[in-house]
Amino acid sequence: MLAGGGAPTKDNIIIKSLIKHAYATKPLLVLVDASHFMLESSLRYIYKNYPDQVEKVDIRAIELDILKMGGVRKSIGQPSGNVAWFLTGGTLGNLHETKFLESVSGNAEPNDWLVLGVPCYDGVPSKEYLEDLENEYEQEVIQNFAGASLRAIWSHLDVHGRMNDAKVKATAKLEDSPHISSVPEAIAVVASVDIPGHGVFSLFRSSRYKEAALITLAKQFKWDHLVTFNGPDMSFKQIVFCFQGS
Repeated sequence: MLAGGGAPTKDNIIIKSLIKHAYATKPLLVLVDASHFMLESSLRYIYKNYPDQVEKVDIRAIELDILKMGGVRKSIGQPSGNVAWFLTGGTLGNLHETKFLESVSGNAEPNDWLVLGVPCYDGVPSKEYLEDLENEYEQEVIQNFAGASLRAIWSHLDVHGRMNDAKVKATAKLEDSPHISSVPEAIAVVASVDIPGHGVFSLFRSSRYKEAALITLAKQFKWDHLVTFNGPDMSFKQIVFCFQGS
């Protein structure tokens, strides 16, 4: 589970699936995340709330940046067999897609799976659709989410004024810049803040994709599309790939 720290309920779905199937050896679930705190919180939650399940699954954690996963397969400690790499919850939309695919492909072996949970859209985005995306990031929610970034800016720059007065704004638009997204026709929701005397800082982004465009990009890194599972409203998809490289 890549960038899985802090999402133990999703980890439990995988745990239940591993238990459901018969294996010759004890199945293994590894959480990979750059945050030691998030990994610890997930492990505590899993062991506290799912004691019966965890007895049947080997659960480990690796503190690592998923965009720089050199040698992670050896760190997993699995001597043989394939790996299913999970990136769920729309996390891909917060990352540089090419860097992620390069990282996971560099650790994959033929017949490994990659499961991407991504928000998708069809057709040409209307003005109303883009406005609805922006409204998903209400001022209070986005302000709280961006709090750590704002504190970092205030601690490193000589900024006049109070941090709590800074207004974080979300904008949604169809992007054609590879610096914003590697996937053609991605819609990027970008949260930014205008710091007096220092200009505009982009704090984070969350992208929506056309499924076919994402599949085409993954193909360039030797991931073949296997199947797609649609969410209840068809806008969120779990896309499954199989690695064909060497």
